[in-house]
Amino acid sequence: MVTKIITQHLGHPKSTLMGWVTQSLMKQNNRFLEENAVRLCEIQADNTVLEVGFGPGLGLQEAVQYLTDPRGKLLGLDYSEYMHKVARERLRDHIGSEKVGFGPGLGLQEAVQYLTDPRGKLLGLDYSEYMHKVARERLRDHIASGKVRLFQGRVESIPLPACSVDKVYHCNCHLYWPDMRAGNAELLRVMRPGALMVSTLNLDYLRWGLSWGFLQGANVEPKPYLEALRAAGFTDVRLEEKYDKGRKFEAIFATAEK
Repeated sequence: MVTKIITQHLGHPKSTLMGWVTQSLMKQNNRFLEENAVRLCEIQADNTVLEVGFGPGLGLQEAVQYLTDPRGKLLGLDYSEYMHKVARERLRDHIGSEKVGFGPGLGLQEAVQYLTDPRGKLLGLDYSEYMHKVARERLRDHIASGKVRLFQGRVESIPLPACSVDKVYHCNCHLYWPDMRAGNAELLRVMRPGALMVSTLNLDYLRWGLSWGFLQGANVEPKPYLEALRAAGFTDVRLEEKYDKGRKFEAIFATAEK
């Protein structure tokens, strides 16, 4: 019963005791993946960067540091209202930027460091109201400056024009998409030709969680996601095993070709 409730909150955290527990788990286990997703994107100072499922905003905080050019923008998309609140607080000075499924904002926090040019923008998209709240708190300074913009919504319907994003990153959030093909098609729509998408994950940890009753109904193996990316029209789709500071993780890469 408890594992089922936690799994539900991982996909859509809410402003409850269990939502707070979920946020804490994200901060503890996802920071490493968020930081590496941002690093592997090779963000340029004038890029428009989108994180999907930004959670509490840690990845946004990292990414915004790279956007040193005034043209750089950081965008975050998350479905959770709670995660929006948390991320906005964390990035309040940079908000006005774009990311997909940002959760508690760990990846946003990481990505925002790259946006050193005033033109840089960071975008965040997440489905959870709770994750929006958490990420807003973490990124309140960046939100206030216009560097970061957070969106609450689904990956199947991203409120951005076509060919408007240079880099996309997320970690694990594709496990909770109801329609993986539709989500990938929408990401491809908003990405510019040649834009890069990076997704990081820890397969050993996901498989361990599945064996203990978490993530019921989810297929944690990467093959279906790789196939869905190719079916949507992405090219150079590949899975690579990576190491950082002695810790192993996996990274999925896909390029938008139109």
